[in-house]
Amino acid sequence: MKKREQEWDLPEEPFSSDHEEVINRLHQYEVDFPDEAEMNRTVEAVKMYMTENTNRRSLIKDHVFNIIRVALMDITYIKPLYWIVSILLYTAGILFYWTGQNPYFIVLTLSPLPFILGIFEIFRGRDEGMLELEMSFKFNAASMMLSKLFIIAVFNILLNSLLSVYFAVVQENLNLLHMTMYWLTPFTMVCGLSLMIATRVRRNYSVACLISIWIILCLSLLKIPALEDKLTTMNKAAYALLIVLGTVLFIIQIKLLFSKTTSYFERNVRLETNY
Repeated sequence: MKKREQEWDLPEEPFSSDHEEVINRLHQYEVDFPDEAEMNRTVEAVKMYMTENTNRRSLIKDHVFNIIRVALMDITYIKPLYWIVSILLYTAGILFYWTGQNPYFIVLTLSPLPFILGIFEIFRGRDEGMLELEMSFKFNAASMMLSKLFIIAVFNILLNSLLSVYFAVVQENLNLLHMTMYWLTPFTMVCGLSLMIATRVRRNYSVACLISIWIILCLSLLKIPALEDKLTTMNKAAYALLIVLGTVLFIIQIKLLFSKTTSYFERNVRLETNY
């Protein structure tokens, strides 16, 4: 073992005899440092606890299962108000249908709203100044954001699907596949754009802005019936192309979110280490 005498930087001020005794004891304190052979033995001992790198497919599979596992735990951390408001919106959509409103317009308007509202929950840790604390958890802030994102996206798709099935049952000559593609198009595009804006704009301004813009766009369709008819009668290939583009945009924004959150944490760790 190598030993090194610890040097202490103490203020040059007069001390009592007790203080001088403490200082002398501190100067005599020695710190034992392990030699290289002992460090190598420690590294070899902990290797058995480290996961080996497997093929890329296995890593992706493990990562997806990890997100699902964290999502199941994070469901209880999403505020009940979010679930209540989302369900009330779709209940209102059903009521509007019985007043004579177009079911396509209703499902189009509602399709991205639960996800936009869910941005409150996805970025709540960041906006409330809890990002550093979440980074210290076993499942850090990036994993928690992804898990909430997964929960909210699945919940949104489930609500849209249930509403589409309901309209297909109560209204004759309504093509369920066509309606599904009709709401998937704005859903994927708006979700990607919502993440893009939310990662750049802090607090709740992004949510209010997105909801306002989306409602204005939907109301403009009522003022321009020809545009609404054109969107409703688009062929499936056009829908599929827009859905693919929206999905790609959504995936890119998820990757950017994950990388930004991770780099933020690593930058803070370096700063604290240098300090």
